[in-house]
Amino acid sequence: MNSKFILIVGVAIIAGIIIVIKNLKAVKADDLTDILSEKKYKLIDVRTTQEFSNGHVKNAKNIPLNILSQRIEKFAPNKETTILLYCRSGARSGHAKKTLETVGYKNVLNLGSLHHATELMK
Repeated sequence: MNSKFILIVGVAIIAGIIIVIKNLKAVKADDLTDILSEKKYKLIDVRTTQEFSNGHVKNAKNIPLNILSQRIEKFAPNKETTILLYCRSGARSGHAKKTLETVGYKNVLNLGSLHHATELMK
């Protein structure tokens, strides 16, 4: 194989990993202070219905990731609405954040894991 080709592929892979990690980064408590005090947000748990039934953050709406793009406009028709997302580990909510931003939502935050979201929402 050509060493230039291998180098290009390696750089592309590393760039892709950096982009994914950036999108998965969860929000911190300090970033939420103003949002939570105004209470003008939608809290969405993107885990499965079964996961949600086993425990969730109070006042969260369950919209599983696989149907989020089909249901979001009914739940949050205003694309300026602040949307807070979480899942089991933060990976699905990171993917959900990217999906919502792609369809035009402007204020989407990934709270990360269920545990982290529970702590932040106290």
